[in-house]
Parts: sequence; structure tokens; C-alpha cells
Amino acid sequence: MALADEFASIDEERPLPTGWCWASLYELAGPEGLMVDGDWVESKDQDPSGAVRLIQLADIGDGDFLDRSSRFLTKQTAARLRCTYLLPGDLLIARMAAPLGRTCLFPRLSQPSVTVVDVCIWRGNDEFVDRKWLMHTLNSLQSRRRILRDASGTTRQRVSGGKLKSVRMPVPPFAEQKRIAARVDELFAEIAEGEAALAAARDGLDTFRRALLKDAVTGELTKDWRAAHSGLETGRDLLARIAQGPAVGSRSKGNGRRSAGQSPEIALPELPSSWDWAKIDDILVRIEAGLNVSAEGRPPADGETGIVKISAVTWGEFDESASKVLPRTASVDPNHLIQVGDFLFSRANTLELVGAPVIVKSISKRLVLSDKVLRFRLSPGMDRWLEIVLKSALGRKQIENRATGAQLSMRNISQDSIRAISVPIPPMEEMAEILRRVSEATSAASDTLTVLDAEAADAARLKQSILKAAFEGRLVPQDSTEEPAAALLERLATTAPAPARAKRGRGARSHA
Repeated sequence: MALADEFASIDEERPLPTGWCWASLYELAGPEGLMVDGDWVESKDQDPSGAVRLIQLADIGDGDFLDRSSRFLTKQTAARLRCTYLLPGDLLIARMAAPLGRTCLFPRLSQPSVTVVDVCIWRGNDEFVDRKWLMHTLNSLQSRRRILRDASGTTRQRVSGGKLKSVRMPVPPFAEQKRIAARVDELFAEIAEGEAALAAARDGLDTFRRALLKDAVTGELTKDWRAAHSGLETGRDLLARIAQGPAVGSRSKGNGRRSAGQSPEIALPELPSSWDWAKIDDILVRIEAGLNVSAEGRPPADGETGIVKISAVTWGEFDESASKVLPRTASVDPNHLIQVGDFLFSRANTLELVGAPVIVKSISKRLVLSDKVLRFRLSPGMDRWLEIVLKSALGRKQIENRATGAQLSMRNISQDSIRAISVPIPPMEEMAEILRRVSEATSAASDTLTVLDAEAADAARLKQSILKAAFEGRLVPQDSTEEPAAALLERLATTAPAPARAKRGRGARSHA
């Protein structure tokens, strides 16, 4: 049985171990605590030179502060917006983006910080509630189930701050909270060692893949093959045959071997003597662009037509689910329909992802090209070779150098710039051998990655099993002499309330 199914069968208010009781997040904060949404900080309020860090959803990990963002505002703006400053040890709870409800402890940073409205801040009394215990409890699948039950939205689920306050969880005595947190940390540290080894193995695969493609497009991969196969057709001969075939490219072709120095953007590597340099234009029949139309934010169902998003070609394999359904009134040119074998290329994306190529291996949906996803019609036999070249460091450097745009979040590469990208051309027989070796090596790497993914999933399941045991009172010994949680919460409820502060407009909310 899957863990999610197993947890879904747990009763909402099941019997608890002796000394435990049920309580909401709001109750656990207590009168002097704080449970509020982050602040409504718009783009116009932000300032890269500001002294106040603006913590984002991307910073909130599953038990870890990820520290990924780099957004700021001035102290004057923070004062004008009446922002809530974060304190080390605050619990930050993600109200949006999967996994919904993920929680981490805010660390001590070098600058004052506030957070965005889709992050909830929880601040309690350390004499009554152990923050690490509460963080682990919120990150358990049982708590996630309760949070998801109250979420709203379809494409982007969100839970309101009010709903989050009402989320209930089983609370152990204070001393047991500390024992649970310490034991979870101890077990998670052991798992983390294994996860670090898995991450290192993944990094090793990435390094191997980059080295493989580099050797493939410079001739190093088949150095031994060339020594045993001399006197065959050269890369120049192959280009001559291509030039005499169907109309190719948009410019006239010159004869003779091109020098590596013809590309002004980057220093191209020296090639084996039987290879030649070409431009994409030399092996290209035409480039086809698609539609620029509004579409719904869901993939098309049976009988509907969709349009691909740039994410459909971003990650090395064609992903037909990254598509949006077109309105039935949209005019669809059958020539724009995507077919098996199509060579697709993203002309717009971030700098690291613009120019990503894929060859469509399978497709079950009726999809058309978008204006940001181009289709290359190439000379016969050149599609897999060009895919390797564009994925290699040689191809990536040229693409990134030719991409234009003022914003890092969206770069574009023009068709003229695409046509001018330099491509090494080996003899046809050697090209076939390179493709065979690359295919075998990447297949083995893919098998290894599958094993690593399975081991990572096992680690995640093991963590949730630990949290489940903690959630049910089975992780650490219990002590009947300890103050029951109900009495603890009664004392917490009598503590002095914190003074309330007014909040502006949409960010308005009260202290717990």
C-alpha cells in the first residue's frame, strides 16, 4: 500500500497516547505568540539595493531553509508596508506550491528579513512548544493531508491563513516533544548521509554526460575507430552531397574546408582531418514556426487540440503534457501539427534553457507548434547528430552567446542566429558510430539514474515512516509522570497576549 493511501485511512481524531491531546496551530502559538501571513510586497515595492531581504516561496524547503532567492526592499518601504520582521527560529509554512504546507525553521541571516504573503509565519513560546517537533509534525504526510483538505484552486493550490490556523495535530507532553525532535534529527542525519551519496552520484552522471557529448562532437570518442577505418568519405564529402540534394539553407555554399576561426563568438576546437565545419544553415531545409494564440491552462483532452509550451522541449525529452488546450474557434493549420520524428527547438526561455532541442519519440495528443517552439526540417540523417551538438558544451556556448534580451528570465534566439551556429561534421560512417556509442552510454546512464531515483524515493518514504511513528507516539518512550499536554496548553492559554499591530489593506491579519 502506498504511504499516501495508508495515511488517508487514519481517523481525523483517533485515540492518542496517554498524556497527548489534539490542538490547532493557532492554539499552539498561544496568546503571546504570532501566526500571520507574510507581507503583500509588490514588484514596485522591491529594490535590489535594499537592506531588507524578502524571503520567497522558493526558499521554503521540506524541513530546510533553501536560501535560493535574492529579492530586497528598503527599510523605509518595509516600515511603510508595516512588514513583520522574521526572527531566527520562526516557522515558515508555505501556503502555496507543492508540497503545500512544507515547513522550515528560519535561520539567522546577515540581514533583516521579511517574507511574502504566501508564506505563513508561526512564532510560539519555547517553554510550551518545541519548534523542531512542530516543524517535523507539519512536514508529516498526516499533517499534509489535513492541509490539502482545506486547499483551494486547481492549477495552483493554496491554503488560506485562516484555514492553516485551524489545522489540528496530536500534541505530546513538552518533554516528549523534545525527545521526538532529537530522535527525528538523529535518524534524519543518518538518512542525509545516504542522500548526499546519491547526490554525488547524480553529479557524477551529469559530469559523465557532459564529457561524453564533448568527446562525441570533437572526435575524441571515436579516435580508435578512425585509426581502424581510413580512406572513407570525409565530412567535406558529406556536405557536398547534402548541398546537391533538396534545397538546403538560405545562403550559397562555399567549397573547401572551413576553418575553426570563422566563428567570431567562441573559439571552436580543432577537428580531425576527416571532419569539416558547417553551419546549421548548411544542413537545414527550413525552419517552421507555429501559433501565437491564447489558450487555457490545461492539457487538451481527447478530441481537443492543444499548443505546446516551451517546457515541452526543455528537459531533454518531449513532454506532451506541457501543453494548453486551444479554444474550439481557433484556426489550426494541419501543417503545424507535431508528429513523431519532429526536431523541435525552443527559441525562447531562460539563458540556461533557451535553445533546448528534442526529437519527438512518441505523441498521443493533437498538438500544434507555438511561436516559441520551432521545428527544423533537416537533411536526411542529420537530426540525431544536430541534437547531440546542440546539447553539448560546444552548442550551448554558441546558443547562449547568440541569445538576446534584457531580462534573464526570458532570452530569445533569432532564426538567423540559429542558422549561423557552427556544427562539426564527421564522415557519415563515423557519425553512425558516434551515435551508437552515445546511445549505449546514455542508456546505461539512464539505467543508473533510475536506480538512484528509486533509492531517493526509498529515503523519502523512510523519512515519512519516521514521522508517522512520531505522529502516533511510537518513536520514543513515554513518561506518565510528565505534565499532560492538555494541562500544558491550559497554562499556555493564560500567558499574556502580544500587542496587536494594524496591517495595511490586503495584508491585514491579526496575531494569534
